[in-house]
Amino acid sequence: MREHLISQLKKRLCAAVFLAVVLILAGMLHPAGVSAEDTGIPDGYEGITFGPPHTRLRNVFGTETIDVSGIRVVVEQTDEAGNITKTDPEEVISFRIFNTTTQEDEFGGLVETVMDEDGRSYLPDLSLKKDHDYIISAEDRNYRNKRDARYPAMSKTYVQIRQGDAVTATEGPGAYNYMIFNSLKYNRLREISVERRDSVCADPYTDNLYDTGSTIRVRYKGSARAGVRFRLVSEDETIETTSGSGGVFSAKLREGVSYMVYVDSDKYSIDPFPIIVKDKSDTGEGLYCFNHSTCVMVDTINLYDKGNTDFDGMSRNTSADSLKKRSTVTGMNFRNLQIVDRILDERVDELAGKDYQVVSFSAVTPTRWEISKLAGMNFGITWRGCGGKLVSHLYVMNDNGTPEEIAFSQTSGDNVSFTMDSLSLHPAVIEYDSSRTYADKVAEEQAAQRKAAEEQAARERMAREAAWRGTIDRKLPAPKIIKPKSAGKSMTVRWKKLSKKQLKKAGGIRIEVQYSLNKRFPMEKTKSKYLSKKKTSVKIRSLKSRKTYYVRVRTYRGTGTAKKVSKWSKVKKIKVK
Repeated sequence: MREHLISQLKKRLCAAVFLAVVLILAGMLHPAGVSAEDTGIPDGYEGITFGPPHTRLRNVFGTETIDVSGIRVVVEQTDEAGNITKTDPEEVISFRIFNTTTQEDEFGGLVETVMDEDGRSYLPDLSLKKDHDYIISAEDRNYRNKRDARYPAMSKTYVQIRQGDAVTATEGPGAYNYMIFNSLKYNRLREISVERRDSVCADPYTDNLYDTGSTIRVRYKGSARAGVRFRLVSEDETIETTSGSGGVFSAKLREGVSYMVYVDSDKYSIDPFPIIVKDKSDTGEGLYCFNHSTCVMVDTINLYDKGNTDFDGMSRNTSADSLKKRSTVTGMNFRNLQIVDRILDERVDELAGKDYQVVSFSAVTPTRWEISKLAGMNFGITWRGCGGKLVSHLYVMNDNGTPEEIAFSQTSGDNVSFTMDSLSLHPAVIEYDSSRTYADKVAEEQAAQRKAAEEQAARERMAREAAWRGTIDRKLPAPKIIKPKSAGKSMTVRWKKLSKKQLKKAGGIRIEVQYSLNKRFPMEKTKSKYLSKKKTSVKIRSLKSRKTYYVRVRTYRGTGTAKKVSKWSKVKKIKVK
């Protein structure tokens, strides 16, 4: 029995130690207050539920990957009779794997085909993000994607990485071509066809760009406008173009990348918007430019008079709350774009040991559920997740991954506001003061304000008292007071009449009679009567019975800080009956 109890205690001790280690490691990996994965999507949010599966709600920031392998690359040729032959390429072919969900080159550049022992050519084994869309395109000096005369827009390969979906991923995890489907069941990508170029291409990257000049025109009140300058700003480049004859708007854009469109004109204005080249053959529209904030095809850019903000009566959604209501973003007409904010579980080496949050603010188009990268415009951001903490510094992470400090204003314990020159590109880093809270700062400011107000009041009081006392001028005659007389609740104060010589020498003076219950005559407890210089007495009424009053007389000239006074007469006292 005793041995059994010891055994049970040992087991429980081991379990407790194991649990403690797990908790410690969990704390090391995910500090308190930081979520392991904040998708920015509130619980219960469904997004748009209609349309092909690859356009529906997904975790655009997800990092889970699926291994994709076995995609063969063949050279396809069609003879004059329409017969198709496929052969294995004898050379390595370069491909670009572009993630259109995040607008990123997945591998930071090109990947090259590999050959098996039988001479067959394949894409290398790839780890691609689950549920994300990709464009796989040949970007090679000698080869390009096979051009189909019937479907020229479908020359590139468009896939979504799926796993275990009974509708779309019918053959297990892998890449599914969402341009080719039957009743929304996508075909598994097994092969990519390329064709040899007629001549060596010096710049295959540029050869893959889309020229908007074939589809977009610039108009003002329905008429074509040439000679209007535009800027198209993306994450990596700024393209400048001028509308040509017939209003042709020509710019070579990379497919799947959003460019903010601005007009540089003293005469015209536009409502800036993100333009993107998309192949929407899946919905029957083909390869065109679309407004990434509305998913509407762009074939015309309408100009408006400079300063006009009524763009065809279009509703202007210039302030957008994030899906989780933790932030508000202003700065452009967001139309249908959704703002997604996320607290990132990232470390900033420069702030080691300090209390901070890393927060990203992204624009997402809900009709295809893709990130829209918006550059070249100032966006006002209010973050409501400070939790009562005091913000000490605020940074934006630059392209090199280092924090750059920016200005901010904190208006409450929860809210901090600042400006960023882009959305979906660089996260913000909010550093907090670990020694005090926002409430502490407010209390300090209020105390400082009270102290300043008290000091100001003291200065004003001193100034009033100085003006009340006046500056002695020995040239002014000092009247000689006669003992006052009391009658009821009043008293009559008398003084000797000033001589003509005194009056003439003093000039424009007056008589001031002061009376108080305090023989020191404090300003707050002293009253005055101001009389003509010819007066020799004054009757003061409404006094307190059975109280002793102190009285004195002087002459003065001027007012305020310019007040000049004589010496006071002797002080007389009188008890009111």
